[in-house]
Amino acid sequence: MRRFTRGFLGAIAVSVLTVTTVFALTINTITIDCIGDTVFGDITVTGTVGEDFNAVLLTKASGGDQFAPSGDTDGPFTLTGEAGATVTQTFRYTFDISASSNVHFKVTTDEGSIDSPSLNTVDCEPGEYIPEAPMAILLPIAALAVGGGLLFLRRARQPAA
Repeated sequence: MRRFTRGFLGAIAVSVLTVTTVFALTINTITIDCIGDTVFGDITVTGTVGEDFNAVLLTKASGGDQFAPSGDTDGPFTLTGEAGATVTQTFRYTFDISASSNVHFKVTTDEGSIDSPSLNTVDCEPGEYIPEAPMAILLPIAALAVGGGLLFLRRARQPAA
């Protein structure tokens, strides 16, 4: 019986010594916003230096559908700092949604504990707008520039009186 007990205790000791560290990444907050065809936001996480995660874009077609992964991810984002330390850091993600026909989006992580609030892209501000100058303005300006240039050259060639 003693031999069994020593062997059993030895096995337990080896098991305890070979336990690997399990990281416990905690997603604190996920924000979401958009401008034009770009969805962006911040993910604040707490975890051990060296842990990483991805941002995952969720989408749905209409109000009654469930959110599902779109296939787009951003990352990996890796916690940095002194080895073994527990840190809280914020990471910025961005997604281009110009190719999507859906208007409802959320963001989660591959860890999946919380999601961002739902975003309806109908409420997004328009993207950067660069106005196009109409031909009705450009043609008269071009005509004045050409006419003024010809007049300048003509007067420059005339001898001084």
